[in-house]
Amino acid sequence: SNFSVRFIKLVMSRLICFSLVSMIIGRTTLATTTTEFECADDVCRCESGDCVHTCTSHQCANAYFVCSSDANSCLIYCDGDESCKAAQVYSNADTINVNCNGAHSCDELQVFCGASSSAVQIPTALSTTYSVDSQATTSISDCFVNVLSSNAMRGGHMQCDASITNCVMNAYADNAINDTLFNCTIETP
Repeated sequence: SNFSVRFIKLVMSRLICFSLVSMIIGRTTLATTTTEFECADDVCRCESGDCVHTCTSHQCANAYFVCSSDANSCLIYCDGDESCKAAQVYSNADTINVNCNGAHSCDELQVFCGASSSAVQIPTALSTTYSVDSQATTSISDCFVNVLSSNAMRGGHMQCDASITNCVMNAYADNAINDTLFNCTIETP
């Protein structure tokens, strides 16, 4: 009986220790840096951390999104009708993820992953805020465009250049993607 009490105490102390370690690890996981894009006029930039931006109906139409190679991830949610219509995304972040959810939410959207000046003509509006030449050698893990609803992307363009492990456009609904160009010129990382 004395052995049973010691055994139960040992098991309980191990469970408490495991729970404390789990809580510490959980807090560390939750403490990752989420960075909002800095937007001025129609240009939104993110220089570091895990960049997140949510666009609702018409909010980000014709906007430019730029994520530097110092950013861990670049995540853009296009939620709502025409929310990111004719927007352009230039990213050299390690992970790029654009989610299109809503009727025509990503019509004419252009996504350039691993952008380099030889592969992409950078618009004049970005020439002073984004130097692609210095970032063209960046290795990128993932570039995803997820089209989640019907008729969400028409006339779009996704281009992957440089050293990228995965370059993927996913359609999760019937007629999600129409008349869209997918260019992939990647090097083995």
